[in-house]
Amino acid sequence: MNDKNLSNNAIGVMDSGVGGLTVVSELQQLLPNESIIYYGDSANCPYGNRGEDEIVALASGIIDFLEANQVKIVVIACNTMSTIVNKLTQKYDIEIVGIVRPAAAFIAKIKPKKIGVVATVFTTSTKEYDNYIHKYLPETTVYSQGSPSLAALIESGEFDYTKIDAEITKEVDSILKHDSEVSDIVLGCTHYPIVLDQFQKLYPQIRFVNPAHEQALYVKDYLTHYDMLNSGSHSEFTIYTSGEPITYKKIVDKLKLQTPTTITQKIVNN
Repeated sequence: MNDKNLSNNAIGVMDSGVGGLTVVSELQQLLPNESIIYYGDSANCPYGNRGEDEIVALASGIIDFLEANQVKIVVIACNTMSTIVNKLTQKYDIEIVGIVRPAAAFIAKIKPKKIGVVATVFTTSTKEYDNYIHKYLPETTVYSQGSPSLAALIESGEFDYTKIDAEITKEVDSILKHDSEVSDIVLGCTHYPIVLDQFQKLYPQIRFVNPAHEQALYVKDYLTHYDMLNSGSHSEFTIYTSGEPITYKKIVDKLKLQTPTTITQKIVNN
């Protein structure tokens, strides 16, 4: 759906919870004039421990909601949902942008011989990062490690750094045990950059790749190419969630995002 008449409509951003706000942060920096409607399905988070059919159903419910709000593009700010993006694009006419492919394209530019990926259990099991990276860099060795609990620890908004640091250490050490020479690790879950400072503190020798920036760049390029950028200067930021609004307020403050117009509890998946 490439229609200049939609240029002043909002960008729709969706995630299993608060993690996609890291993508919102990048979008607000790159596209400050754009309005954003965000949906975080915190009541069903984490998606990474669910099966594929369930993830497709949950994601479809959110896309239906965003389409009803007349967004001009849907940004899946969730690595787990992005691994099944092809099943979603078959169902809708609107442009749906996943996060894995832009991240893999960036990795192709830095050309690491070895790279790690820390993500949810589902994301790593699909090997989407491995496959996309190997399309660009067939000789690169990819070490993927799935965490069953890190996204949920961040999603709670409590920031128990004893538990968070222990989980980060467990997963990153598992990669480094495979190969101590790994110097780049992809944060393959959008929740993880919320605690990027903890990753960097624990492993200052490693460059952590945040796919949110690459996805936001793709969105900017797409809207520019199809002449769909907001022609005005007024923008609004609206958050809907199936969870507790107070958690979103904490993450908005932590990421220093534009103050949302509203944060509303809204159930779209029963």
